[in-house]
Amino acid sequence: HAKVQDHSAIFLTFFNKMTLCFSFRQYAEAVELADKAKQHISSMLRLYWITLFNFYDSLARLALQSASKNTRRKRHIKKINANQKKMRQWAQHAPMNHLHKYYLVEAEKARVMGNNSLAMELYTKAISGAHENGYLQEEALANELAGNFYLNLGQAKIAELYIVEASYLFNRWGA
Repeated sequence: HAKVQDHSAIFLTFFNKMTLCFSFRQYAEAVELADKAKQHISSMLRLYWITLFNFYDSLARLALQSASKNTRRKRHIKKINANQKKMRQWAQHAPMNHLHKYYLVEAEKARVMGNNSLAMELYTKAISGAHENGYLQEEALANELAGNFYLNLGQAKIAELYIVEASYLFNRWGA
């Protein structure tokens, strides 16, 4: 693809690898692939891919926050905020497609910042929005992340409910 300068194919290759790395909790590699994909994003004329890219890029960077050094953390937060600014605009125009994504990233931001009550509220909104609009895989992802959040709070029973639901939804989706 590089030889024939097919930047769309290069972007999609890095993007798909990024989402797989995110799914398998290889967050550092996901962020590296996001940085590579970003170099080719201008070739993507369809908003669909750009919104998904911003969504997973933000989630991967947030997953790295506790392990990142302060300088990297600031760089990640800057990119996440830029992604969220765009996502908020898209959510205003098409909330059925983007608002739940916006809420999920905001929930993860609240988690990282230690604002647990806000995180709980936003996970609920993300799950609800994904469910209402038929985004099965994103409803599953939101349940998984909420489950991990509650598990880290030491609330294993609540976490179990979210994780079981995530497993059920991922299975329904075909994962």
